[in-house]
Amino acid sequence: AGRYRLLEHIAEGGMGSVFVAEHTLSQKRMALKVVHPYLCKGPQGVERFKREVSAAAQIDHPGIVQVFDAGVDDDGGFFMAMELLEGESIGDRLRREWPGMATAVGWVEGILEPLAKAHAKGFVHRDLKPDNIFLAIDDAGRERVKILDFGLAREVDKGGPTRTGITFGTPEYMSPEQAMSARKVRPPGDVWSVG
Repeated sequence: AGRYRLLEHIAEGGMGSVFVAEHTLSQKRMALKVVHPYLCKGPQGVERFKREVSAAAQIDHPGIVQVFDAGVDDDGGFFMAMELLEGESIGDRLRREWPGMATAVGWVEGILEPLAKAHAKGFVHRDLKPDNIFLAIDDAGRERVKILDFGLAREVDKGGPTRTGITFGTPEYMSPEQAMSARKVRPPGDVWSVG
């Protein structure tokens, strides 16, 4: 959209690609998520994108990745500019090593506080898994847990584009009710996924 320069590809997922990008005027570096164009077609794609952008802003917790900007690029795909985090996902860490029980319990505690705020604001994440939890390194060199990717989030009281009987999420981390239907997921389903 003429506002960002892509510098480096850093991740690829089912919803899109993530790049290190630089804002063309401020020169601030951010993480830029570009949603696959085929997922942006129709009202469901538009609604899912809007929900991912607005969820982080409405929840407004330091344990959830900040979204600074969003829009539509030249080929009709959606993009989001987010805080650029240093560190790695819990998934990457676990594939490399087991950190020990005390560290793992600390991660869970770090997940539950922002998750509780998301639930209090009416959002259910629906895709909590080690690859969507980031261990961000702060300015003092400490790790801080950050929840990523609200692309499958749902506002419990408002409904949304998920049709009855459709299942979204990662099977290994789904609660039993989510495996039956993504529409039935409530906050306890997220807590089950954390466990």
